[in-house]
Amino acid sequence: MNLQQAFDEIFRAVVQSVEENLNVHNFEFDLDGNGNFHTDFHPGRKTIHCILWIKDPNVTYTITITSSDEGGGHWEKVHVNDQLKFDIPPSLEWHKTVASMDVHATVANQKGHGVIEFTFSS
Repeated sequence: MNLQQAFDEIFRAVVQSVEENLNVHNFEFDLDGNGNFHTDFHPGRKTIHCILWIKDPNVTYTITITSSDEGGGHWEKVHVNDQLKFDIPPSLEWHKTVASMDVHATVANQKGHGVIEFTFSS
């Protein structure tokens, strides 16, 4: 195998790894009468690297991501398509990591949509 073939093989392996580990999900949320939405999730045993953005409704948001094992973030004056980047590490203890997302919007009683991209690492 020559050097060019070796680089080609390495590049193919990197691209395959990225494609296998990149996840993109559209999500829907219901804002209550106070413009709030809350959800809990269990990220698993790997670090999750996330990029999240809201697609609609076109208003201003405050978004907080928390985790029982650090990570997440808090953002104010978030607008549609602003990309929020954060990591959620796995538990270093023998318990399941619990993460939460709290959204507050300047409107109430509406359905919203967003996107989250994430990759995993050890």
